Amino acid sequence: MKIGIYGGTFNPIHIGHTALLKSLKDNNICDRIIVLVAGNPPHKNGGIVDEIHRLNMVKIALENEENITVSDIEIGKSEKSYTYNTMKLLKELYKDDDLWFVVGADSFKDLPVWYEGEKLIKENKFIAVNREGAFEDINYREKFDEIKEKYKAVVEVIDVKTPDVSSSGLRESLEKGEDVSDFLPEGVYQYILNNNLYAG
Repeated sequence: MKIGIYGGTFNPIHIGHTALLKSLKDNNICDRIIVLVAGNPPHKNGGIVDEIHRLNMVKIALENEENITVSDIEIGKSEKSYTYNTMKLLKELYKDDDLWFVVGADSFKDLPVWYEGEKLIKENKFIAVNREGAFEDINYREKFDEIKEKYKAVVEVIDVKTPDVSSSGLRESLEKGEDVSDFLPEGVYQYILNNNLYAG
């Protein structure tokens, strides 16, 4: 079974995230998707709500989606969450499956500087999501090809159109008390209000 591993802080999860997940599933790019909620991300510090709240929001957003599983494998750990370590663990748990790490095409070029970046690229397979026309930029394309060749990366590029929404923009709006319910999956906005998340 081809399983896509889609990780993020989901701070908060929004309709851009869910649109991507549905596209991966509905277009048969993956047989199943595991959504990996980052517990203690190394590169994002301020403004992140508690991991349990982020996990709960993702579960609410995806509770009715078939073949999409929410993983708490990084939750409740004091150490930093690194993709390389988590993928090693997931490959042990899903030995009989074909695991692919889903990454935004704009982030793929940064993989070499991630924790254990060289090993991460060489030991895993990737689905690079071309959401914002990254591959139309010749400089980006050259960088992508350079990384792919240097590390012999196994990478599948897909084109996906998703709503232009950002978690940071939503947080700013929520701090101002603005209604952003149209940009959040059903139930998530109410959860945010009930728990007084992102309030200014």
